Amino acid sequence: MKKLAFILFITVLSACSPETEQADLSSKPQKEEFENDSPALVVVNGETISSADLDAAILRTVGEMGAFQLDGNGRKKVLESIVLSTIMAQKQMSAYSFDEQQEVERQVKAYRNELLAKRYLKQNVSPVPVTNAMVEDYYQKNPEKFGGKSLKVYQVLKGLTRLEGKVRENLLTEMQRVSSLNNWKKEVELLKQQGIQIEYSSGVAQEKTLNQKLMQVIASLEKGEVSSLHYLDGLPMMFKVVDIREIQPKPLSQVRGEIRKSLAPLQLKKAVRAVSDKLLAEANVEYQE
Repeated sequence: MKKLAFILFITVLSACSPETEQADLSSKPQKEEFENDSPALVVVNGETISSADLDAAILRTVGEMGAFQLDGNGRKKVLESIVLSTIMAQKQMSAYSFDEQQEVERQVKAYRNELLAKRYLKQNVSPVPVTNAMVEDYYQKNPEKFGGKSLKVYQVLKGLTRLEGKVRENLLTEMQRVSSLNNWKKEVELLKQQGIQIEYSSGVAQEKTLNQKLMQVIASLEKGEVSSLHYLDGLPMMFKVVDIREIQPKPLSQVRGEIRKSLAPLQLKKAVRAVSDKLLAEANVEYQE
């Protein structure tokens, strides 16, 4: 059962390799596109499967370690799977119309170009190493990525009634008066004793716990600054930032490796861009209308 599963696995993967176009491969030998010096192992309806083809299939499907450990019987099983996938490919291609065959060839061309482009980049792109200066500069410019942030301590006056008329006018007048004073908490206690529906509270502005609209209002205030009148669910509110707490980011020594991992893809991207620009400048590219 394990052997059968292995054969089927190899077969499916082998079927992904590009085949050349042929309208009726079962009755007409296929012409090789290039000379193959590798010894022929099998000829399937005129199409040669060489020793190099077998080695490539083994390497692609099981990797270098698997290829090293594969014995003669295992190589035979892989070869049999290549033969089977070749027959399937021939049958499928011969059943296709001309347009369908062309579509297959377009996909083969796209795969070929992608494969060669990757190999070209691997051989020709040398990304600039991430230096200590780059790491330190990134750390200084992005403290929030490493836990550094400013937390604003705020106070809020909140009216507790939606009633219109004189009650509302009196409430708003008192809120404006209290907002100009220093001790909001004391003034609110006095007003509550007079029956005015007003509330005082304080806190530290954090996005996870505060309404987004209110968070934006507080974020716009400097230390000691009082907001204009705002409404939330119809209730009037005023804010004051009384302190700003600076939370230091993690030490650079703890996040240096993390930063290098973040910058490495950017360095590679720059190197690829440089190679790409050079190739485009040297090539004759004509976009058709």
